[in-house]
Amino acid sequence: GFEETTNEKVERLFRLNKRNSRSRSLDTRQETQSTRAPRPVGGSQSAKFPKNASNRYATTRIRHPPEGPHVNKPSCQSGMAEEQKRILETCWVKASAKQIRKSTEDIFAEIVNHDRTLAVMFRLDDVPINRIRENQAFKKHAANFALVLDLVVKNIPDNVDSCCQALQALGGQHVSLRDRGFDTLYWDLFTDVFEHNPPATFKTEADREAWSAMILFILAQMKLGFRQVDRKPDRLSVTGFY
Repeated sequence: GFEETTNEKVERLFRLNKRNSRSRSLDTRQETQSTRAPRPVGGSQSAKFPKNASNRYATTRIRHPPEGPHVNKPSCQSGMAEEQKRILETCWVKASAKQIRKSTEDIFAEIVNHDRTLAVMFRLDDVPINRIRENQAFKKHAANFALVLDLVVKNIPDNVDSCCQALQALGGQHVSLRDRGFDTLYWDLFTDVFEHNPPATFKTEADREAWSAMILFILAQMKLGFRQVDRKPDRLSVTGFY
């Protein structure tokens, strides 16, 4: 039968949360200009890197019209200021496919080279360290990181509840890595490594603060989802992404 790729599973989490959140508005941005043009709605693509820069990462942006005279506030908070969200999206859009790929491959290389357990966990322990970046499985994992980051950048301004739900679901999938040596202490390692390796377009202190704020938000939601699933009696039946 057909087996979903990791990319398709990740994108499906965001699409599912679109349907699950229809009962409330998720658009929390306060428009300062009544004549401000609406944002275009993105389509859905995989995490591949097309040569056409205008189509790269045209991934799912979930939109909901306000219900009633007032827009409801989200139940989940990103902890990011509106200016940080603007900076984040601006820097991300400016980044080339090569810059994003270098960022996520640097992140993953630092993670798997941290200790042998992490290489085993990602099934890369048989790959020589000096050849790790040439490995196709390594490249696919790094591309998955890029996909998650792109989905968050696209959705966090308007749909933070959907972001939270999708990231929590993704974090819950990591319970399946327990049998391969996953330790909850690794969440701190992941946070540090992601924070220190933004794409090159994040140049200023404000840019890097916005990037760090997003990474803290992502990892906090994933840890929450992990803990929720890990407490369940039937947690061993969880299907993993890796």
